[in-house]
Amino acid sequence: MAVQGSSHKNKSEEEVISHAREVARGGAIAFVGKIMGMLLSLGFMVLISRMAGAEILGYFSMIFTFYMIMVRFVPLGLHASVLKYAGEAYGKGDLSFVKGFLKMGSKIILRVSIPAGLSFYFLARDLAIFFSKPHFTSYIRLFGIFLPVLALFYFLTESFKALRRTDLLVLIQSIGLFSLSCLVFPILWKANIGISSPALSFFASAFVMVVLAIFVYRRFFSGVKARQLRFSPFARVSLLLMASGLFYLFLTQMDTLMVGYFRPPMEVGIYSAASRAALFVGFGLNIVNYLFPPIISYLFSLGKKGEIESLGRRSARWAFTYALILGLVYAVYPLKILGIFGRGFSSGREPLLILTLAQILSVAIGSVGYVLSMTEHQLFFFRVTLISVILNFAGNVLLIPLWGTMGAAVSTGFSLIFSKILELVYIRRKLGIWVFSYSVLKGTVLFLGSLVLLMFLKGFRPWLPLISFPIIMGIFVLFLLDGDDRRIFLSFLRSF
Repeated sequence: MAVQGSSHKNKSEEEVISHAREVARGGAIAFVGKIMGMLLSLGFMVLISRMAGAEILGYFSMIFTFYMIMVRFVPLGLHASVLKYAGEAYGKGDLSFVKGFLKMGSKIILRVSIPAGLSFYFLARDLAIFFSKPHFTSYIRLFGIFLPVLALFYFLTESFKALRRTDLLVLIQSIGLFSLSCLVFPILWKANIGISSPALSFFASAFVMVVLAIFVYRRFFSGVKARQLRFSPFARVSLLLMASGLFYLFLTQMDTLMVGYFRPPMEVGIYSAASRAALFVGFGLNIVNYLFPPIISYLFSLGKKGEIESLGRRSARWAFTYALILGLVYAVYPLKILGIFGRGFSSGREPLLILTLAQILSVAIGSVGYVLSMTEHQLFFFRVTLISVILNFAGNVLLIPLWGTMGAAVSTGFSLIFSKILELVYIRRKLGIWVFSYSVLKGTVLFLGSLVLLMFLKGFRPWLPLISFPIIMGIFVLFLLDGDDRRIFLSFLRSF
């Protein structure tokens, strides 16, 4: 019996390491692809600004915000539930179900997005008047026309996560979309299309990417007969995930809006810069979450909670190591980081450090939201997210008048950590697993010790910490990652 138990344990560990390799490979591809996509999107913005001016860039920025909100609302949560249901089916090799889910989801999205797009088209003038921008009418009408395409684009590209193809995801959703936008916009602008040129180039590029995604799916599912599925069995989970996603979006964006309500525009810009910079500290966990959710769903369907626990700890440890290293850079050179945005951002130092600490703690707790979402506990995730939004709103109202932008950072950071701790404890009680990695304690000691050393060196010469960073990175990797972690990354590098 002992030999059989040992064999089962070894098999379980091998499966976790196999999934960990998959997460590492997919995460690395996603990391490189997202960085390239971010640079291309920034280049697109710079191109608009230089060729058309700041005002037209402002119009495009507003319509892009419409895009970010509506493509999360119109799919009715199918872009999130596809990770659970299609991800689980793909893990079991049930391609008929996956194809059927994608087909069903696409039909539902078109049925919802077409009436929504028509509403935007016919209410365009009223919306433009609401924003006190009459010229915005043509933009909103164009958005209404393309809304079905945009919603379908977001759903189909997000669905690549369920198939564990992060290469296709970043290639089409980030790199392809913005590369083509950068090529199309100058042509449309020189053709005197007018102020709608940036939006039209973006929307047309999304249409091309939708066609490409459909072509890829047709090749992938060639010879597979789609199972006939209805939306009703998946509606409750999908709608809960949609609501949770929107509330989480409010949780992370509310602070900037509240600063705008209470403080002058200049402080809004400074706080926004600090907030955006801090998000990069949590970037590692976001990348891990490209592949982790569908694997959670697959393992949970097989009753393998222990493997979810092990993989959750391992992936959190990777993201935490990255967060600590980048957090050290921010802690030692906060003004240099803010200086990237230009002069006059020094007052964002305290918000930057507070939000950076919040991101580090959030990463340390791990992907608890996805563990809940993929294991039939979507309702609790929704409730906690809603409570956190209310808590953050109350905190902003109370603290911003007292402490300014630092109050917004404290409120947002506390609300984020509060929600994740509740989720962590709930997972322990309901699922009996503990995804929190105890390497966090070791990492905290290393972080504080390294910070004291780097600040001491900085007191002699500002550039001295830069020389020490490679050594400190090596120490973090050596002490926080175990032998299997290092072997996983070495095998991944050798695969190239």
